[in-house]
Amino acid sequence: MANPTKLKPVDADDKQLLRVVIETPKGSRNKFAFDQQEHIFELKKVLPAGMAFPYDFGFVPSTKADDGDPVDVSGSDGRTAFLVVYSAAGLLA
Repeated sequence: MANPTKLKPVDADDKQLLRVVIETPKGSRNKFAFDQQEHIFELKKVLPAGMAFPYDFGFVPSTKADDGDPVDVSGSDGRTAFLVVYSAAGLLA
């Protein structure tokens, strides 16, 4: 698998679009994290029955936060997917 942390964070054709890699989709009981060494999405935790993550959780590729990991992001646009393209304007509003 390709390394999604190396994707360009901004679309070359539309600078208003920000690429976000979703590791844990909204509505899932399963928390995943991308393992950069193994190049896989690894199951980290399963929520108890009846519980689910309320938002998509993931990261902005090709960025680095203070902790050394890619910048975290949470939100939802109604889609359930591992790679989502958000409007940067919508994220900053």
